[in-house]
Amino acid sequence: MLGAQREEVKAYGSGVNLHYTQDELVAQVRRWVDAGFDAVKVKVGKPDVAEDLDRMRAVREVLGPDRALMIDANQRWDLDHATRSLDVLAEIGPAWIEEPLRADDLYGHGELAKRLAASSAIPIAVGENLHTTFRFDDFLRTGAAQIVQPNIVRVGGITPFLGIAAVAAHHGAALHPHLLPELSGQLARCLPSVPGIAAPLVEEVEDAGFGALGALRDPSPVRITAGTLTELDHVGLGIRFS
Repeated sequence: MLGAQREEVKAYGSGVNLHYTQDELVAQVRRWVDAGFDAVKVKVGKPDVAEDLDRMRAVREVLGPDRALMIDANQRWDLDHATRSLDVLAEIGPAWIEEPLRADDLYGHGELAKRLAASSAIPIAVGENLHTTFRFDDFLRTGAAQIVQPNIVRVGGITPFLGIAAVAAHHGAALHPHLLPELSGQLARCLPSVPGIAAPLVEEVEDAGFGALGALRDPSPVRITAGTLTELDHVGLGIRFS
């Protein structure tokens, strides 16, 4: 009923891994590479950015130069700390920095975006903790973010999600849904291709999908292989909880 616009959607490997040792983190990234992912996202925000840099250098060595590396600070920094940290981490060529500041700090993200535009040009991604179409518009209209990541559940469902997608397209911003690939992957297939805007990426968090958690009564409605999500035959959304 929503109308699929694409047969498949690329996915990226993601994990809750700030507490991992460097060896554990590198092993996780190798699993993603071996599984065929072309992009991965890892956490940053150690007390000393030098440790973050060491870890990201090790990750980049596994990924090589052609796979995308995204970093997520999970709101750990203030404005000046974020500026200093990203000046250092620019070395590893992040595809984006996610939630560098407190999620509702519109002014801070705007100021950080100006600073980054004058230095590393790392795009800012926000959205997992934004809740309305209007707030997404605030961040995009003011230049405080260049990438949005709505969580379908948190924004209120499919209709608000599609409204946010329309706002993102209007501002020329990429949209990469947050979590829930069993649902967000289906909706990502329904997003139209817009010239000049990157195609949506679906987040596959290691061992955290509904299927991996044993939460579904039936088989998952989607499959992710070689870093690509496709849909399987199912009724409705295909999400029936056990």
